[in-house]
Amino acid sequence: MQELKSQIKRLYDAVHKANKYMWLAMVRPGKHLTATPWYSGTGTIQEMQTKCTIHLQCMVRNSWCDWGD
Repeated sequence: MQELKSQIKRLYDAVHKANKYMWLAMVRPGKHLTATPWYSGTGTIQEMQTKCTIHLQCMVRNSWCDWGD
């Protein structure tokens, strides 16, 4: 269990270091899912918005609800 906690902490830290806006958007995506940023520099809100949209599209395409089938 301690190893899992350590892995989760490293994942959290790596994502936060890459883009401090990402975790909040994962919890409360809201308007970020429909944003259409014209620029997405590293570590910016626009980068996060672009990635959130991509992740949502993947989730819908792969339909997490169908995993049990």
